[in-house]
Amino acid sequence: MDTSKTIDVSASEYDRIQRRVQIRQDLKAEFNRQVYNPYRTVYRVEFMDPAVQRFMAARASHYDYWRPTWKSFWFFIGVQIVPMIGYSYMLAYEAKTKETAYREGRVPAKDRLYKHIFVSDNLIYN
Repeated sequence: MDTSKTIDVSASEYDRIQRRVQIRQDLKAEFNRQVYNPYRTVYRVEFMDPAVQRFMAARASHYDYWRPTWKSFWFFIGVQIVPMIGYSYMLAYEAKTKETAYREGRVPAKDRLYKHIFVSDNLIYN
C-alpha cells in the first residue's frame, strides 16, 4: 500500500493501524460467529463471562453467609409485615365506613356500589 497518500502518518504507524484494524475485524467476526450461531442452543454452547459468573455465585451463596441481625429483622418487618397489616386495616376500615353509611341511610340505594349483587328482581314479597 502506498503510504505517501496518507497525511501525518509514518509507515510504522500505518502498519500498526492496519494490524489493529485486522484484530478488530477478527474479534467482530468471532463474536458474530458465536452469538448468531443458529445451532448454539442445540449444542448447549454457553458463554462463560467471569463477571456474570461471579455475580451469580455471589447471589447463590448469599444465604450461606447471611446471619440474622436486628437491622435485617426490622427491614423484614417494615417491608413485609407492616404493609400487609396496613393494607388489611385500610380495607377493613373502608368496608366498615361504607357499611355504616349504607345502614344509616346516608347513601341512597341508587348511588351504592355493587347494588345489583345483593338485590334480585325476581323476589316476590307478600
